[in-house]
Amino acid sequence: MPRNQAGVGTPPEWPAALPAGAGPGIWGLVPTRFGPMLAAGSAGWLCWLDGAPVPGAGPPSGGKFSRISWRRSDVLASELLAHCCAGLRAQGVPHIAAAASDFQREVWTAVQQIPPGSVRRYGEVAAAIGRPRAARAVGAALAA
Repeated sequence: MPRNQAGVGTPPEWPAALPAGAGPGIWGLVPTRFGPMLAAGSAGWLCWLDGAPVPGAGPPSGGKFSRISWRRSDVLASELLAHCCAGLRAQGVPHIAAAASDFQREVWTAVQQIPPGSVRRYGEVAAAIGRPRAARAVGAALAA
């Protein structure tokens, strides 16, 4: 099975990675224990995950997604989400392609270091990344 940049296996049916944000993409509705989710991506990269898709929901569009030709496959979308979750378990982080600032990625990395079952306040996370006065920004980063 081919591997993406994080070393997470990708199904051979996946199209080639999106060149400069353009090209083929897969999207689909995935049943999860949290309810249906809309997952979209390409070549093992999860670029969109919507936990509350509305009836008739489709792939992401506009902006950076406008040059992607989407193909619906609930099966491949389910496999993509499973592979990203396998990456989470195996490597500590999922392989998610997200448009994010350095600050957001720093917050997400800090939050991943919190042991399962533990809780941290936004201010504690802000202090952990060396920005003790950025509690509200931490909250915004986690909401992104």
